[in-house]
Amino acid sequence: MADGIPGWLSVEEAAERVGKDKQTIRRWRREGKLRTLHGLIHADTLVQVDAEQRDRQHGPKKRVHMDLVIDGVKVGTVAFNPETGGLTGTVRKGALDAR
Repeated sequence: MADGIPGWLSVEEAAERVGKDKQTIRRWRREGKLRTLHGLIHADTLVQVDAEQRDRQHGPKKRVHMDLVIDGVKVGTVAFNPETGGLTGTVRKGALDAR
């Protein structure tokens, strides 16, 4: 918290917060990506820009599909959605009757 102003960071604090070099923070500021006030950087926009940059570098998170196997027999499929944290899936009709 720069100069005791909640929610605002110096370049050094911002760099430390997101694990980036000070030059990167200055470049983002120069490019107008960060909300600034008298040279300070708004913490919320810093976190948002950092997340957007990581998504561009690594691509969006993809759904993960897995087989649902019980006692060595495939009984269905499950998908994990990283955006929502939810699981969806299907189980073959009757697959669990004998279990």
